[in-house]
Amino acid sequence: MWENSYGTTSVEAICERAGAKKGSFYYFFKSKSELTAAALEAEWNKNKANMDALFSPTVPPLERFDRYFDYVHDRLAELQEKCGSILGCPILSIGSEVSTQDQGVRATVDRIWDRKIKYFESANPGRACARVNCGAGC
Repeated sequence: MWENSYGTTSVEAICERAGAKKGSFYYFFKSKSELTAAALEAEWNKNKANMDALFSPTVPPLERFDRYFDYVHDRLAELQEKCGSILGCPILSIGSEVSTQDQGVRATVDRIWDRKIKYFESANPGRACARVNCGAGC
C-alpha cells in the first residue's frame, strides 16, 4: 500500500507479499481497512520511542526540530536506497488517499496525527494552538 497506493493494492497482493493465504488474512482482519488501521498504529508504536527521544524535554526546542528533520531526511534516504524511490510518510500517504472514503482509516490517522502534533507543540509551547478553529486566527 505504501509503495503503490491503497486503492491499487488488493488483499491478494498483500497476502502474496506476506506469504500468507487469503483465508489467514480474513482470520485476523475483517477487511483491508482494518489491516491498514492496525498497520498504521503498529508503525506509530514502532516509532514512538524515536519521537520521545527526538522531542525530549531535556533537548532545547529548536534542536528538537533539527533532530526530527534530520531523522526524517535520513529515513527517507534509507528508504530510497532500499526501495528505489522516496515513499514519504505512510500516515500522510494513506491518510490523504482514503480518509474521505474510509472512516476507520481516517479515525486512526486522526488519532496518530493528534499524538504527533503534541510533540511539535512541546517544542514550541508559547505558540501552540490547540485546534485549527481556536479563534486565534492561526
